[in-house]
Amino acid sequence: MNLPDETPLTPGEVLHADNEVKKLKAELALETTPPKGLDEWLAYLDAHDTLGPDTPKISVHELVGQPAYRPADELSDEETTRELDRLLGVLASKGIVLDVWEEYPNGVIYQFLTEEFLFHQTDNLPVPKGAFCHFCYEDFHPHHPSDLRRCCDEFLDELKSFNFDAMWVRLSERFCERPEPHHIVLKPAVEKALRRYVEVLAPLTITGWRVETPDVSDDKNPASAEVTLYLGLPEQPAVQSETGHFAFVHEFGFWSISRVQLGDWVLE
Repeated sequence: MNLPDETPLTPGEVLHADNEVKKLKAELALETTPPKGLDEWLAYLDAHDTLGPDTPKISVHELVGQPAYRPADELSDEETTRELDRLLGVLASKGIVLDVWEEYPNGVIYQFLTEEFLFHQTDNLPVPKGAFCHFCYEDFHPHHPSDLRRCCDEFLDELKSFNFDAMWVRLSERFCERPEPHHIVLKPAVEKALRRYVEVLAPLTITGWRVETPDVSDDKNPASAEVTLYLGLPEQPAVQSETGHFAFVHEFGFWSISRVQLGDWVLE
């Protein structure tokens, strides 16, 4: 199916959508917060709501108490490993967690921490006790192949489970619409096409898939990935497979799916 281009989301709308995701995460955290820590959580959220674009920020280093650290070029490999563990522990004790999706030498992560991350500007709000604020290394230094693989995996997992509510996050903005100024959903025609694809497979269903190494150079050019889709009966081994193709564009700082082909079915 072909869809006309529409007015892209404004930076303000993208920021609002990002804030809505953060609010949902905070609400989920609140649901699991013991009553003893609830007051602190609520105070943190209230303070966060008062922050504006002109609110002064501080470095992560200042936020966690300015811990001492040694320059990366002064350490041996063994010392680097020990110092990395120590520094990550200090950050965690202050509620700051650095997630790393891919495999990198310890020296790369330690150098990033001491030469870049500790100087990153953030809100001057100490994280409540028992809570954690997550940062991701790949947000600072993107690993495009893993981003594209994850995008394919999440799309296919949602397609398999008929979960279309959040699929707009992975699809290019032209597949989406805004029934309200800050409310983004899939276009009805797009959701109908996705549902129809899964319905036509019946009684077969998606039982698994394999994403090949994505073809990507940088985030300034389109990218693509080939997939093999495995189909079978529920709770049974796959009985057949078909090839697929994903095309991607980089929009608003993220990779989005601009075209999907699964067998003879195409969304574009």
